[in-house]
Order: sequence, then C-alpha cells, then structure tokens
Amino acid sequence: MLKKIIIILFTSIIFSQGSAQQKRAKDVDSLLRLSELSRYEDGIKSLRYAKKAYDISEESGDNTLIIKSTISLAYELYVLDNYKESLSQISNLEKKTTVDDNILKTKILEIKYVNYNVLGLDDLALDALNKYIEILEKIPTADAKQDLVKGYFYYAYRFEKDNNYKMANQYIDKALKIGRKVKLGEAMNTYIRKSYICMGLKQYDSAKVYMSKAFEEARIFENLTYRYVAYELQGYYYFNTKDYQKSIAAFQKTLSEIDSMKIEDIFCVISTSSKLADIYALLGNKKEEKNYRQQSEKYSDQLKEKKNDGLKETINSILHDQEKKNEKIETRNKWIIFLILFLTILGLSFYIIIKKTKQKKNAVLQQKEILLVEKSELERQRDDLNRKAEESQLAELIDLAKNNSPEFIVLFQEVYPNFIKNIKSINPKVSNSELHFYGLAFLNFSTKEIADFTFVTIAAVQLRKHRIRKKYNIPSDKDFNLWMQELDNF
Repeated sequence: MLKKIIIILFTSIIFSQGSAQQKRAKDVDSLLRLSELSRYEDGIKSLRYAKKAYDISEESGDNTLIIKSTISLAYELYVLDNYKESLSQISNLEKKTTVDDNILKTKILEIKYVNYNVLGLDDLALDALNKYIEILEKIPTADAKQDLVKGYFYYAYRFEKDNNYKMANQYIDKALKIGRKVKLGEAMNTYIRKSYICMGLKQYDSAKVYMSKAFEEARIFENLTYRYVAYELQGYYYFNTKDYQKSIAAFQKTLSEIDSMKIEDIFCVISTSSKLADIYALLGNKKEEKNYRQQSEKYSDQLKEKKNDGLKETINSILHDQEKKNEKIETRNKWIIFLILFLTILGLSFYIIIKKTKQKKNAVLQQKEILLVEKSELERQRDDLNRKAEESQLAELIDLAKNNSPEFIVLFQEVYPNFIKNIKSINPKVSNSELHFYGLAFLNFSTKEIADFTFVTIAAVQLRKHRIRKKYNIPSDKDFNLWMQELDNF
C-alpha cells in the first residue's frame, strides 16, 4: 500500500513540475513578444517585459529560455543606448553556457555587431557581421532569410555611410532579391535604404519609386510607429531635388510623427531639425533657421543628457534592485527543502512501520499486496501509453497543419471533439474551411505561420481574423487564439 502511495505522490509531483515548466515557457514567450512589440514605442516598458521573462527563465532553469530572454534583454539595452550593459549581458551569457542553436548564435552576433558599430569598434563589428551572414547563408528557412536581409541591410548602410554607394547598392539589391521569394518583415526599411542609396547614385527617379513603395508598405500594415522614417526620407528626397517647400513639409511631418507617437529617436530629431535649419538658411529665412538650429542644439546638448541620466537610473533600478526579490526566493527555497526532507522522513517512517507489519501478515495478504502493486504498475503503464498516444496525435496534427493537409480537420475533430461541439453550438452552419482555420488558431499558430501554411498573405489572414471577430463578437482586446482555446472548456 505504501509503495502505491509513494508512486502516486511522486507521479503527481513530476506531473505538476512538467505542467509548471510548460506554463513558464508560454509566459516567457508571451513576455518576449510584448517586449518586441513595445520596443520602439516605450523602451522602458519593453525592458521590463524582457527582464521579467529573464527572471522566469532563471527560476525555471531552462537553458534555452535563459538564452532567448538574455538576448532580448541585451537588445532592449542597446535600443536604450546602454551599450556597455548590453554587451555585458551577452558576455556573461557566453561565460555561463554554450549556445548550440545557429539561429540563437546569429541573434547574439547581431547584438555584438550593433553595439560595436555604435561604439566605433569597426574590426569587431565587421567580424561579428561576417560571422552573422556566414551562418545565415547556410540556413534555408524563411526565418533565416528574413534575418539574412538584415545582415545585407547592415552592410549596405555601412557602405552608404562611407559614400560607397556602388557597394551599398549591391548589398541592398541582395536583400531585395530575397524579398522576391520571401515576404520581407523589414520591407519598408529596406525600401527606404534603397531610396537613400539611389539618391547617393543621383538616380532620383528610382529613389522616388522606392520611396513610394515604403509609404505603400506603411499604409498597408498601418506601421505608424515607423512611418516617421518614411517622411524623413521624403524630406531628403525633396531637398536633393531642390524642392525646398516640400522638403520642409516632409521634415516637419517627421517631427510631428515623432512627437505624436512619443517615439524616442533623439538622433532623428537632431538631424531633422538641423536639416530644416539648413533649408531655411538657403531660403534666407533667418528667424526659422535660428529656431530650428536652437532646437537641434537643445536636443543634442541638454535634452539628451537629461534623458540619458534618467534612463540609466531607471535601467539600473530594473536590473539591479533585486535584494528583496532574492530574499523571497531564498526563503521559499528553504521551505521547499524543509518540506522535501519532512516528506522523505515521513515516507521512510511509514515504510519501516508497514514493512514490519507486513512480515506478520499471512501469505494471502502478501499475495493481495503483490496484486495491488502489479495493478498499480499496469495502471501507470496504461497512463504512459495513453500519454504517448496523445503526444503522437498532437505531433501528427501539427505536421498535417504545416502541410495544409485536408486530413488535418479530420484528426482535429477526433482529438478535440469538445471544441468542435462548442463551436457548432454557436454556429451550426460552420464550414470545414472555417473549422480548419479555427483549428490553426486553436493550436496557437501565429498569423505569419497560418499565412505560410495556407499559402495566403499575412494581410489575408489578418482580414479573416477581423471578420471572425465581428461574426462572434470577440472583443478587440481579447487574444484571438486564446478565445479559440477557451471554447474547448466552454
């Protein structure tokens, strides 16, 4: 009897630990996604998300989660101009663990590159960038191609800054060539860079074409956070073509977008204000020239210094104010150790008592005990087989989804009958095509993944989700995939 109790106790502990680990992984992924989404809108909020993801990863002891969250944390620090702490995060990570995954290696190399580049460490920057591209050129996946575009983008930008527009053009064309095969996640920025390079080559007609593509990309995806860089490009285009009034309007729109969206791009504000001052100087408007010159100097000398002081203090608070939290963790760990020791001693005591009692029992009772143990073992084996069968079904279901197989919906209805029953109770006329789409969302595939699996555009998937939200009155602030998953328990 004791053996059965011990088996059940430890099986429950293992199961609860596994469930907790899965929840931590989901929590970390969600936090990292939130950090990425808020990266350029609210740098401090983005850093908080990344730090929280890192804390959960450390607590779980999952090496992959620790690597991912450290990379995110380092990148947020770079965006917040804390280059030393950003590089320190990567250095500490490499001291503590070995990174085997090639994609994660490239993420680390990218962080090294952008930091070294800002710090003017050209040899180290180029070494990191070359390794970054070398790894990605050998990986055939769509995600790797997206990252490779960034590598070519970085090279193009370096050559552009050195006024080597011919080489810059070669690398930005490599990025655009990939874009003809894979939908670019950085399409607008790539078009912007190409337009600047065309201006450097005095190819103003081509520059205008790619500028128009950048604005069209911003319009389609409503990428308001980044649209100001398209207006900045427009300002430079009209300046180079000597249409100064349109250039002024575009640069003023750049500053207006930055202000209205509360974007922290101090370098853009400084350069745009300075350029407006230059234009007004050419037009002989001394008053406006002085106004924008003062604005440029104000941001470069006073505001930026004040911003960095507050930023460093906030970052230091987020990263290093851990004493109270560490005390709580230490106390909790002591209680866990105490509980484990208590249960161990209690279990051993019961075992000794029951063992002595069993020696006094007759052969019938001993046989009964053996049968009970065997029954428990058979039940455990049965549960193991059921669990493996469920895992196999889920793996097969995911594989069918990725291959857009018509058998996907058949297996999905078999594995998740409760979900099917509940959705049909809401909409009895739901079609198999709709069920297929709902199944992909239920399995938590992203919009991009659904688009890839079903051979449609991301915009088409987003539109379909929008229509479904209206059809079922799904609140706009409710996660679409989570709503579908909750139907299983409706």
